[in-house]
Amino acid sequence: MPTIISALFLTVAVLFGVKSGYASNPLLNFGLLAISAYLLSVSATWLSLPVVFGYIATGVIAGYGGLGAFHETFAGFMFIAESFAIMMLLTLVTSRIVSDTIKAKATLKLLINGAFSSLAIFCILFGLLSLSPLPFKVRIILSLFTATYSPLISHAAGKKSALGTRPESIAAGGFLMSLLLWGLTMALIDPDMPNRLRMSILPLVVTATSFCIGFIWLYFCDRVLFSRIEKRTQWQPFIALLLLYPCFSTVGIDYLIVGIGAGAYLGLISENNYFENSNVSILLIIVFGIFGVRLQLSDLFIIDMNGWKTVAALVAASLLLKTFIPKVINKISPLNSGQKTASLNTVMHGPLAILILYRFLPGFQLPRTGEISIESIRALLAATTLILIIASIPVQLILNKKLKND
Repeated sequence: MPTIISALFLTVAVLFGVKSGYASNPLLNFGLLAISAYLLSVSATWLSLPVVFGYIATGVIAGYGGLGAFHETFAGFMFIAESFAIMMLLTLVTSRIVSDTIKAKATLKLLINGAFSSLAIFCILFGLLSLSPLPFKVRIILSLFTATYSPLISHAAGKKSALGTRPESIAAGGFLMSLLLWGLTMALIDPDMPNRLRMSILPLVVTATSFCIGFIWLYFCDRVLFSRIEKRTQWQPFIALLLLYPCFSTVGIDYLIVGIGAGAYLGLISENNYFENSNVSILLIIVFGIFGVRLQLSDLFIIDMNGWKTVAALVAASLLLKTFIPKVINKISPLNSGQKTASLNTVMHGPLAILILYRFLPGFQLPRTGEISIESIRALLAATTLILIIASIPVQLILNKKLKND
């Protein structure tokens, strides 16, 4: 009851500020997000759904595209906190993917399967979209987004689900490949040939450099800095990455890959378990709550009939290709892992897919207004993401009920 009363109090305070034309206190926005996410996560647990669906629903319903409880500047204000939370979750997911409790050979096969699946999905969908009247750059963007995996939602949505086996391993390989595809495609679009050659190598250099920095930095902190602290806490990797964060923009390293490198160290080398499940909830609320805020319900009402046809095609392509392609690669290649490779959790687009979209979309230099604009592309892809998540809920419920009956 105190939680519900607190949520009502914060809701009234925030809505009063927003609806009165004033930018409400961002801390009030975050308090409302945290408490509302907790309440909806309880509902999700009662339905035998992963709590992450409650966090996403909070952002979607209460966001500025829904009830308008959060001001439009809220997501921007939370950018640094969101970056840290994403980096920490990537560290956690990577450390569990490469954990010594799982055979390294099987993990490597799943990662390679995900990478080849992402590449195949991009090529196939781009070929199919070539039959449509869509502009060349738009076809590339739609194909790249569909081929972008998101290991965070694959991991978070699969914790208490009967769907698939270790979907985050497939998604991690697909995410790394899609990140390279976005960077390489941007280089090929550049009309300057000398600059194009330099830019085509840059994604590989940034990926390798950032991975090594994350691995070596956490090794240094674990063996030199943290060894002098008697009481180890789950926030020590956070402190280490916090010290490194100012270098991201100045040195030119990618904090996403830094988090993956740090997670590889924790999974392969470190003997300390820094993470506890009870202390990861705040990270999930930040990442998936802000993710839900970016999936604006209002976008669903500005899409015309042709736009909905595109959304339907992208939803169908995601469901079919991300389910079918990993299975085919697993069977026809010598990389057969002997495990399930298809899961509804790998079909859904998550925070990383939206983050990559926001990062690379401006580089395609689409117009700000007009029939095919940056805003219209974002609306189409946000609608696709939201529909895939909503469609997965009844499937989750059916499979969980079937599992209980068995």
